[in-house]
Amino acid sequence: MSNIFRPFYIVRRRPHLLDALIPKAANMERYRLFAAPSFDAAFTQIIEARIGAGYLDPALMVSGAANGLQALNNPGQLRVTFDPATFSTVAGIADADQFWMTLQTVDFAGVVGPQSAPGLIVPEGLLRGDSLILFSGTAPNAASVANSQQLYFPCRAQNLTIRNEEAVTPLFVAMEGGGGEVMLEGGGGTLAQNVFPDGAAGGILVRGNGATAKFSVSFTSYLPL
Repeated sequence: MSNIFRPFYIVRRRPHLLDALIPKAANMERYRLFAAPSFDAAFTQIIEARIGAGYLDPALMVSGAANGLQALNNPGQLRVTFDPATFSTVAGIADADQFWMTLQTVDFAGVVGPQSAPGLIVPEGLLRGDSLILFSGTAPNAASVANSQQLYFPCRAQNLTIRNEEAVTPLFVAMEGGGGEVMLEGGGGTLAQNVFPDGAAGGILVRGNGATAKFSVSFTSYLPL
């Protein structure tokens, strides 16, 4: 079971609707969301929400989708609701496809914090039943788990399979920060792929050793809708 901290939570996902809650942090005035088609691409800022206001996409008001929103009991959390298609041009994302988001905070003095680990956003249909969720990308070259690329899933994941797609470079995988790592060898051999059957995973940390490492991931939702 992964203990990876989630900087935001998706509470509702429908076609052309993404409803998210962001835990408020002490002394933080603004919360910025960034998006990209893949976790290893450049992220573009799409939203800035202030602590006392949250964010409601004007496109949802025009389409009437905002009329169907329900009030949430979310003390200590900031609500951000939008249509991913609103930002298709600026960030290269699509409502019908998976994409990634990160969070960045700005305090009352204007000091900008680092972007969080990327979180995977998927269409609603992939969260239902036993739909298989897949993604791939490139892990950084890092000497230890402390410098691994942290990623978190859109849901608790089961049937998690991770494959090293490199011919030579090993891939190291951890289930939580500071946790033990599993090495997946390069070359497509039996140790290039590993299935993690025990418990539900919230995310992973990955790194190459000696070079960057391409890898692929598949899983299903632990608690499907």
